[in-house]
Amino acid sequence: MLPAQVEELEKLGVEAVEQVLGIDEDRIQETVKKWVENNVKFVIIQALPLRLLHKLYVETSKYGIVLVVAHMKTVGLAANEEEAKRLVSEKPCARTYLKAPGDSAIRVIEHVRWERIKNLEVELEPLREL
Repeated sequence: MLPAQVEELEKLGVEAVEQVLGIDEDRIQETVKKWVENNVKFVIIQALPLRLLHKLYVETSKYGIVLVVAHMKTVGLAANEEEAKRLVSEKPCARTYLKAPGDSAIRVIEHVRWERIKNLEVELEPLREL
């Protein structure tokens, strides 16, 4: 996490936080039960497929665990890593950069605020003929 993100969590009084970078779909219930046992109140979601995010939301909602995501904004596109580092250095506590495979530009992003997932309804079906 970026220093600005940690600072904001502290200002909000958010304690007992768990971060999720990935999760095994077959172990969601088991994972959430461990969080409950450890008195986790907030779970920070980095990036998950929508289907897994929904399953996690349904399970954590049963126990009052709040799912939290970072609201980030793009502040610049850099042609190279040196330029990206320069843009990050303007606000190093709140900025970072992402290099996507096959993408020629490097995206510089800045933390805006934390947001809780208040409601998440998803209905998926297999894709058939269009």
